[in-house]
Amino acid sequence: MTNLDAKAMEFESTSLRVAKVALAKSEGIINIRPLSMGVTSSATTSTTRPAVS
Repeated sequence: MTNLDAKAMEFESTSLRVAKVALAKSEGIINIRPLSMGVTSSATTSTTRPAVS
């Protein structure tokens, strides 16, 4: 993910079992694990503006 904003941001997804904090103007890698059988939800939440690309 890339955070182009001047503030730190948090990416969190309960269905993907991942939570990451990206510092201001930084890049990071999110490792995604396999989902359980039958899981189709792709709901994610972001606590700040969507500056992820």
